[in-house]
Amino acid sequence: MNKPLYKRELSHSYLVVEDVPEELAGHYQYRMILRNRIPGLLASSERYLEGKTCLYYDISSRQSLEQLYLSARIGLKEIRGIVDNLAQALDSMSEYLLEERFLVMEPEYIFMDLETEQLFFLYYPFGEGKENRYLPLAEFFLEHVDHREEKAVSAAYQFYKMSKAENFMVGSFRTLLEKEVQEDGIRGDGISEREKTAWDPASPYQRTEHLYGGTDIRQRSAAAVCFQEEAGPYEYSALYEEETQEDAWEKRREKEKKGRENKERGNREKGNRERDSRGREKETTGKIRRKAAAGFAASAAVFLLLCAAIWYLKPAGAEKLLLFVLLAADGLLLLICLWKAAAQPFHGKEEETQEEEEEPEDMDGLLREAYAQPEQEELEGPTVYLSRGAAPGGEGAFPGRQPRLTGLSEDGKMQEYSLERLPVLVGKLKSRAQLLLSDASVSRIHARFVDQGGRTALIDLNSTNGTFVNEIRLEQEEVVILEGGDELRFGNVRMKYQE
Repeated sequence: MNKPLYKRELSHSYLVVEDVPEELAGHYQYRMILRNRIPGLLASSERYLEGKTCLYYDISSRQSLEQLYLSARIGLKEIRGIVDNLAQALDSMSEYLLEERFLVMEPEYIFMDLETEQLFFLYYPFGEGKENRYLPLAEFFLEHVDHREEKAVSAAYQFYKMSKAENFMVGSFRTLLEKEVQEDGIRGDGISEREKTAWDPASPYQRTEHLYGGTDIRQRSAAAVCFQEEAGPYEYSALYEEETQEDAWEKRREKEKKGRENKERGNREKGNRERDSRGREKETTGKIRRKAAAGFAASAAVFLLLCAAIWYLKPAGAEKLLLFVLLAADGLLLLICLWKAAAQPFHGKEEETQEEEEEPEDMDGLLREAYAQPEQEELEGPTVYLSRGAAPGGEGAFPGRQPRLTGLSEDGKMQEYSLERLPVLVGKLKSRAQLLLSDASVSRIHARFVDQGGRTALIDLNSTNGTFVNEIRLEQEEVVILEGGDELRFGNVRMKYQE
């Protein structure tokens, strides 16, 4: 098979094989894949360009295993998922009498649908049949297997060993793998959830087996194979049981935010209680002031009447003494009312002055707590996830240079993303992307930054809305070495590359 090309047309992407032999255009295998949509195989169509017959395979919204596992590791669950998808495709081929030897087993031509996580294989009916046709997939398992999983390593080696046999059948390895898993489950009264997942050969839906007391309870669910990103320089995996550093920071910020809210709520409640107390006190003070003022007015009136009576009647003896006693008593009452009416306002003013002095201090504290901390949080880059235990400022793959991206965040602030640890995957699929862009124009797996001879290079990964360098759209799998100052665009998200 000639080296295929990648072409993009509107919202579709194709893998194109040129120069299809005209003398074999009526070949049975060829006509079958053109006229039928065979489950597990890439849909194909025939086109004529410049006098040549070309075979177009639709790979829209799909990624090759080679790209998906460029910096990832394969566990036992992933090996079982790939093998089961392969077995399903072979079963579908047998229904159409398609020969197994024309199925291409190179990982770069095995594609995964990113939405359903189902695998699709390339069937090229004009290829040369190889004796060890499954060897490329077996070597891929050995190269990317997660060595932390003993059973995954054993399964990968077993597949490699069996695939070298002349009459190797995928079903035989699949049966052996299922048997080992079931034996492990019986010996250990069940196995871990990660190893309980099996795959139904009749459908792309997952089959979950619960082995308990010799009873096989099967429950179908619409989940597909789950692929985990390697714990490498950049890590953001939904399958980690331990907290990531970003989760810890998020919880810490949430805890501090709740603490500030509780403190503010406590201060508000305390202030409300104090205001209520002061209100009641002011109301009582007002009543006392009003009564004192009324008493003062009445005493003053009586005092004037007594003075007028003494002046007009000019009493003598006992009457004179009685009037002067009443006058003295009224004068004393007048002084008491005057003191109460005069003393209460000064007390209230003192409290109001004290309140005005205390309130700005409390408000300043609340403002500092409410606004100073969020500014610090916004300056922390939440998108780039560095390795655990990485020393700040340490040399990466680019000694003497600091490759990075700069761009505006959603709130209009300048953000900077480090590219010192490569490869870096760009997209909005949280379980895989190291540079997470949530814009709707960005594909789940959009592009990848890689090291190309000590330089930073960019590769488009079959994105829907394209990857652009200086407004020039990249073809799928096209590698472009970046220069400082290059303007990049992922869909509608614009960034600038700097060194």
